[in-house]
Amino acid sequence: MYYYLLIATSHKIELNLNLDAYYLNEDFTLIDDHHLKYQDKIIEFEYLIYSNELNVTYEKENLLLRENTIPITNFYFQTSIENIYFITEDNLEEKINNIINNE
Repeated sequence: MYYYLLIATSHKIELNLNLDAYYLNEDFTLIDDHHLKYQDKIIEFEYLIYSNELNVTYEKENLLLRENTIPITNFYFQTSIENIYFITEDNLEEKINNIINNE
């Protein structure tokens, strides 16, 4: 499976996107910068936005720069991998829209 954008959060959100987007609402394993394992399926993606409410495991321990278990991001929520974004659950829809509009 391939999706342009994956949005992973435990909250039900409504976004009006004209993108090939798929919503994940359960924990997943990040395999590399363009693949993850979700419900025993491998999904390929161009961009990933995920939130702190899900438990994410990393197939490669040093895949993302993290402080303890929290990914380090810049002002735009971008992680050390430029196509992966990490956000907190507050103002979730606003943050996702800002990420999409700035890309």
